[in-house]
Amino acid sequence: MSCYGFQAAAASFPLSEGDAYFEVSPPHTYERTPPNLFNAISSEAETLRQLYRHFAEDRACCPGEGSVSLDSCYIYEGQYVVNKELNWLAPSVTDYHVRNEVLPVLRRVISGNYQGALDQSADCTYVVLAKAGCANFGHFLTDVAPKIINLSKIKARTFRILWPQDAMRYSHIVLALCGHLGINADLVVAKAEQLVSARDVLCFTSVAEHDRRKSVTLLDLRDVLLSLCRVQMHGSRKIFIERGQKGHRRLSNQEQVWSLFKSLGFEAVYPAALPFHEQVRLFAQASHIAGTLGAGMANAIFARPGAELLMIAPAILDLYFWDLACLCKHVFHWHFTQDITHWQWADSLADYEADLPQLQATLSRVRWASSS
Repeated sequence: MSCYGFQAAAASFPLSEGDAYFEVSPPHTYERTPPNLFNAISSEAETLRQLYRHFAEDRACCPGEGSVSLDSCYIYEGQYVVNKELNWLAPSVTDYHVRNEVLPVLRRVISGNYQGALDQSADCTYVVLAKAGCANFGHFLTDVAPKIINLSKIKARTFRILWPQDAMRYSHIVLALCGHLGINADLVVAKAEQLVSARDVLCFTSVAEHDRRKSVTLLDLRDVLLSLCRVQMHGSRKIFIERGQKGHRRLSNQEQVWSLFKSLGFEAVYPAALPFHEQVRLFAQASHIAGTLGAGMANAIFARPGAELLMIAPAILDLYFWDLACLCKHVFHWHFTQDITHWQWADSLADYEADLPQLQATLSRVRWASSS
């Protein structure tokens, strides 16, 4: 399987006069292995074809990664970047609502000269790392934070990182990584609905296509975070990831499911309630991880190669965690609780329930539980 390089990486950044692209990481691949599927049935033939089409790909191909120096641009909420021709820079957008509805409004605001200007000095370069969805832990960890590794490859300069207000819960991680990597940087908070014009702005090409592929740069980030937290990957802890019961996509019988895993020696962990370094420490010691489709499962990147993951999934087809497991060389068990359907927004928010006898049968088949 061949990979695509510079053109694919830079194509999402339509360069204008005065802009420049610099590659900091070459094209690369990582191996993919099919997951172990349980209850994987669907009345949608195309959905099943799509599922197995992905599993037939034995490698994920990643384009070269680089930085783009923009002579002039507009930045909305510290994460969405519009070039001087008033077009999106594609890596900053994953949400179709933003792409189709927000850009026309921004164009009118920009044309009316209602945007503010960043207070910029000649000896400091503004950096945009964030992208749509960065307030979500999974998006932050796999789609945004690896760009800090690429930032560290830029010649020593003073940087000001424009950071979205709704992702401030991760600002201490960003600054800790910068300090550990020797990056001279501080954060400038971008408020909700804030639009600014700027010159000499540094952006980065994508390090992930969220649910489709990640990047080996993420493994570099993992190793840096393990070093930063003074943790090594070893141990045999069995972790069941609890999901908060106030949000969306809740497992309605989570207590009964937890009781089943508790009987198998698992410990319950709610990652969002723990300091980040404690999340790293716990998952670095894990040999078995189980949980539902949700951001907490992204902590699996800290588990050693060969660790086993079991995801209890709703109906929607979301390849994010299988792809992450391939990158990290984990064994991935995928238990569906409903007939699989093509991804739809409403289904991604809906609560669901796990059939306990079916789940028990899956646990027996993966040899996490006795078949008796």
